[in-house]
Amino acid sequence: MLANTGRSFWASPYDLPLTAEMLSVIRPVTGHHPLRHAVFTHANGDHTHGGQLLPGSACVIGADGTAHEMRTEMASN
Repeated sequence: MLANTGRSFWASPYDLPLTAEMLSVIRPVTGHHPLRHAVFTHANGDHTHGGQLLPGSACVIGADGTAHEMRTEMASN
């Protein structure tokens, strides 16, 4: 996670338990620098399922191939 200029950025939100733990740990930072962006590096569930815990205002960033996999292949699992 990176935080600067009143906002923060997170790469690969991981799975649900780890993301919940990470959000708890970084809350002192995100309270001053709200989480604005999350980068999904690839579509494996251990790097995407935690995304559902991110704030709805966070902008999700990923490659076209990652987005395609998340919409099609992961949605059917």
